[in-house]
Amino acid sequence: MLFSKQDIFDLIDSLIKYGDNVKITLDKIGRIELPNRLESSKRARLFVYYDQMLDNMQNRILFILDIIKIKINRADVLDCVIRGLFESYCRVLYICRSDEKEKYTKIILSDLYTIALLHAPFRNRQEIRPIIKMGYLILNSYDDKYKLPKFTSLVEEIDKSFSGVSLTPLIKQFLKKMRFPGIRQIITKYHDESREPKIRKADLLRFYSRLSEQVHGNPYFEMPEQIIESTEFRLFASILLINYKFLDLFSHIAGMDIDFIIILEKLRAISADFSMLWGSSTRSVL
Repeated sequence: MLFSKQDIFDLIDSLIKYGDNVKITLDKIGRIELPNRLESSKRARLFVYYDQMLDNMQNRILFILDIIKIKINRADVLDCVIRGLFESYCRVLYICRSDEKEKYTKIILSDLYTIALLHAPFRNRQEIRPIIKMGYLILNSYDDKYKLPKFTSLVEEIDKSFSGVSLTPLIKQFLKKMRFPGIRQIITKYHDESREPKIRKADLLRFYSRLSEQVHGNPYFEMPEQIIESTEFRLFASILLINYKFLDLFSHIAGMDIDFIIILEKLRAISADFSMLWGSSTRSVL
């Protein structure tokens, strides 16, 4: 049974609505109070992170669809957005597979670094201070040889690093702890080829490499207008793949694995025709 472009829009719209339901469940879990106040704070921060990443994914996908609908044929720009989505998915995959200490180290150091980068009026806002305080409380609860610098020192060292040619030793050490492993390492170690929608590690890495070449301005990946129809459906395939992979992770966290199987059936219903009609543009994606 063949389908139209509108059918794909409808499918993605149903995924967005399903994602909203997942967010509601994640929010409820994140708000569960535990006997230990610190453990409650840790749970809350982790689930806020999940909500932020899911929200980011949905907003970017909606942006891509809006651009396609108004027929602005700039697949090169949209590929940059998709690459960012793919990297976000890999970060969430890494967080989901990491031990507790590693999860919070990556999330909280990213919080602190981001806040430190912003202008003083934002850093000093009343609602920001508890985020900083709780971040230090959580990380200092772990026995770690790495000594977390004071926030004021972090801000000063970041400013200093921008005015010099190289990073200061404190910032080098901080960034080393904060940064995620490379995409290749995450995919190789943590991607499960048996989970649907199924895709080989090699194909995922090829997909990411092509997006990276696009982002870095490789002229061979600028698509001429005569193949824009093929390009559109390659974009659709990318969106579907990333959306389903995100929702697979978050459905499991939310205890909604059965619900995910139901929405997976919608993809199974179109995947054969999709690949048959636009296989050359979606190969290694869907």
